[in-house]
Parts: sequence; C-alpha cells; structure tokens
Amino acid sequence: RLHHAILENASDGMLILDPRSPDRRIRYASPSFYRLTGYAVDEVIGRPVETLLWSTTGDAAAEEVRAALGAGRPWRGTVLSSKKDGSKFWNQLRIQPYFDGQSRIDMLVVVQTDVTEQRQAKLALLESESRFHEFMTNSPATAFIKDAAGRLIYANNGEHGKEAQVRPDIPSGALAEWDGRSDRWTVVRRNQFTEVTGPGGLSGNPHPETDPVWSVGWDQIGRAHV
Repeated sequence: RLHHAILENASDGMLILDPRSPDRRIRYASPSFYRLTGYAVDEVIGRPVETLLWSTTGDAAAEEVRAALGAGRPWRGTVLSSKKDGSKFWNQLRIQPYFDGQSRIDMLVVVQTDVTEQRQAKLALLESESRFHEFMTNSPATAFIKDAAGRLIYANNGEHGKEAQVRPDIPSGALAEWDGRSDRWTVVRRNQFTEVTGPGGLSGNPHPETDPVWSVGWDQIGRAHV
C-alpha cells in the first residue's frame, strides 16, 4: 500500500515493465506519466515500452535504452520522446531492475522527467558562450569587470592596425555593458577605451557591491575621458 501511494503521488512519470515479455510491455503507469504524455490508460497498459519512450529509432541514446532494457540493467540518460499529440520533449530516463528472492528480475522500473526547458537553457548558454568566445577572439585589447549591479562592463580600444594606435581620429573602440539577460551588448560610448577598473585596480574592488567602476579612454581629438 505504501509503495502504491508513492507511485501514485510521484512528480516524475513512472512505468513498471514486465521483464518476461520480449518487448518489455507496460504493467503500470503512474498518473504523472499520463499527465506528461497525454495518453489514456487503455493506450498504455500492455503496450511495448519502446513505442512510448523515444521518437527516433536511429538515435544512439535510444539504442542504449533498448540494450539496457533487453539486458535488464540500470541506465540513465536522455532521449527525444513524443506525446500523444505528436509534440516532442526531451525525456530523462532512469531504468532500474528489481529482483525477487531467487535473484531473477521481477520488474523493470522506468522513471522519466521532462527536461526540455533545462536542455533549451543549456543550449542557449552554450550559444551565448560561443558568441562571447567569438567576440573575445575578434576584439583586440579588451578589458572586463563586473559592477555592483551585476553588469559586465567591457572596454575595447579597437586597435586593429598600427594606424589606429597613432591616429585617435580613426573611429575605433567602445565602452559597452551587458546585463547577463539580453542577447546583445549595449554601447555606452564609442571611443578608444584602454581599461576598465575601480578602486582596487588589478586586485579587484574591496567592496564590489558599492565601489564605483570607471574606464579611461580618449576621443577623436585626443581628449581624455573617464
């Protein structure tokens, strides 16, 4: 009775499979499984688990799941699954065999969690890091510091060639900031800025939550700006 209550109230979708059937047919599905996938009871119980757990048969992870289920061994990973309405979601699976008193597999338990949002957030972070890497690779003489508001402050003197180093009238360089959320930097001023710093200099500000941040640069007629 306790085990049944745990299964019925689990937040993750749970399946109990028959290890004696060659295609691992489903003996039980938790309410969370039905809510996640949109299937009804008569569309799940007695069906081969493969038809409900992954969408692409050629996927390497799906092949690993098939092999783990066939061998009755534990497995954990993520596959692309489909809901009843055809929409796709990233499904984190955990497979665990349970044995009887004679060391035979009595049942296979599959726990599934929809990790689509986490995966999309991770991909967005990787894309952002890729853009940042490209930005850094192609930007000369850069300097960064984070201010008290959590913004990333960037200075660049734009010296792509020797001419820009001796002629301040050549448009180059920028002072910009990024709040960590938007998909682009905000340009504060276009000048040849040489550094971003604060009271602590290279050692860092002793009180970053309140210490000011400044950048030193010059404009196109040679006037210094802070």
